[in-house]
Amino acid sequence: MFIVRIIYSACCIIETDDIRVLCDPWFTQGIHGGTWFHFPYHRNPLSLIGPCDYIYISHIHEDHYDPIFLQQYLDYNSNLYSKSPTLLIADRTNQNYLLKRMQLDGFNVLSTSNAIQIGGTSLMACEYKSSLVHEIDSCLLIEYRDQAVLNMNDISYQKQSVTRTLDALNCPKITCLLAKHAGASPYPQMYYDIDSLPRPHQEKKEYNMYYYRQMINHVNPTYVLPFAGDYFLGSDLLPLNNFRGMYDTCETPALDSRSIPLDIQSGKEYFDLESGMPSLIKSTPTDQYIGFISRMNEISSHPRIKHYPELTQTQILTKISDTIPQAFSRWSDKSEFSFDFSYRFFFDYSSDLIFFIYIVNKTPTYKLISTAQPIQIPTSPQVDIYIGSRLFLAAILCDVHWNNIFGGSQCSLRRNGDQTKCMSMESKLWFFHI
Repeated sequence: MFIVRIIYSACCIIETDDIRVLCDPWFTQGIHGGTWFHFPYHRNPLSLIGPCDYIYISHIHEDHYDPIFLQQYLDYNSNLYSKSPTLLIADRTNQNYLLKRMQLDGFNVLSTSNAIQIGGTSLMACEYKSSLVHEIDSCLLIEYRDQAVLNMNDISYQKQSVTRTLDALNCPKITCLLAKHAGASPYPQMYYDIDSLPRPHQEKKEYNMYYYRQMINHVNPTYVLPFAGDYFLGSDLLPLNNFRGMYDTCETPALDSRSIPLDIQSGKEYFDLESGMPSLIKSTPTDQYIGFISRMNEISSHPRIKHYPELTQTQILTKISDTIPQAFSRWSDKSEFSFDFSYRFFFDYSSDLIFFIYIVNKTPTYKLISTAQPIQIPTSPQVDIYIGSRLFLAAILCDVHWNNIFGGSQCSLRRNGDQTKCMSMESKLWFFHI
């Protein structure tokens, strides 16, 4: 037996006669500040998953590392089965944020990139060999009886990086590739007014399709299972779901005949590597599944997280003013600047404050000013960030990471000037906290 079962998004189970591996179990609803949800929604994932020998977590993003569900599963598993699963992550040559986070959360973790042999099955977690200093992604290779499954989960295609990763895995032939068909980027929905979204949505969709084909052609597997990146925005962000540059997995066979989209309604469908046959191919788009409208109504009424409810708005703004100097100092020390740039942070509509950062001659300066004051823009390119004051405070206090704020489309950005420079400066915000 050698099967792959996709439950939802990047959560799957890879099973041989020797071993059962659960990958990236995300089932806590309303991650990213109350914005990300499942459909189909499996209301009892614990029994749906069953026992496993290993749990592989690919990276630290909330739709892959779900500590709340992970603890629920471990507790459930210990009550029913004699053996506790091993938590497996890839060892890293750069900083291992996932390992540190999981240890802080109280989990015992095996961090290794060595092959693990169990009976006739070999499994190997491997970091994605990109050139990014803060790369976090990884992949998982499982080999059994001259066949191999490669789980690439959220990995974005880049030719040299994929080549280095495949070289490290040293597997001559991939039978089944699990690859993302689209991805969960905040672009374009976080960057445009809704009336302007149709064009960038279509461009992003075509971009995603192109790189899905590129990944397949590079790895050259016998079969491909498109997955990962599935979610729906809830709360007040529900109208943005049609403009995220996504497309349905049932469209992927038209891109490459090796692509086999599994039906995900039950969470029980699988692909059998030995026969080369899926149990049920997806032929209907997700938004035509029974229960779609009722689920969208359900998640639209789900509130976003309100940070620090015990504080008044005046107290929030005062705390922002008190915290900014320390956050700015840390950010300045950790960042390097090669061109002039500026940020403007606009808080709640009821607030009359604007937080303004500008870099001139590689020297950063900040101001916290009133909207009543004239705003002089000393430099371009520039990014305007529209964010709730409570969420901004949570970010600079490091109660929420900027990456998760962006990932959840929890703020709005507008780029002015050189788009590439704007993009590089947005990522520098990851360090803007105490």
